[in-house]
Amino acid sequence: MKLNTRVTAPLLLLIVLFFFAGCTSTSQVNQVPSVSSPVTTGITPVITHQVVVSVPPQVANPVPEETPIQVEAYVKRPFGFVRYQFNPAHKVRLLESHVETDANGAKMIVGTIKNIGTDRIDLVTVTVSLFDADGNEIGSVGSEINYLDPNKIWKFGTTPFTMSDFRSHQIAEIFTG
Repeated sequence: MKLNTRVTAPLLLLIVLFFFAGCTSTSQVNQVPSVSSPVTTGITPVITHQVVVSVPPQVANPVPEETPIQVEAYVKRPFGFVRYQFNPAHKVRLLESHVETDANGAKMIVGTIKNIGTDRIDLVTVTVSLFDADGNEIGSVGSEINYLDPNKIWKFGTTPFTMSDFRSHQIAEIFTG
């Protein structure tokens, strides 16, 4: 049986294109260190098809004392969702947090966060993980504020909660957008 090369060659090309579809990306990479230069930032480079992708090292139980963390996300606003864009001037610091109990016996996490950056931050959210006596996570609570000016302090308070097995908390995330 003889194959027709006019049909076979384009068919093979299509098969190869389908096989490798998705292996390359046209999205722009913010920072691509050259392959020959050493990486000294503590980020492990992973080389795939001559493209260097930076993978941050894994950290066990990070406690976010300062932001920003570079992420790609959408932020819910009253008028819809807005794409989050990293802004190096958006920096906050957790000054303190503790547990308070109201007159009804409900607990809430309160604390202070300071804008240590140079720009006003449109949105700051804090998420707090709640733990039982054995260290198991039993829930989370949060709070948010719109518009925190530079060098200003936000005195946050989470939504009240009534969990009889609650024993401790940890600030899980401070997001700026």
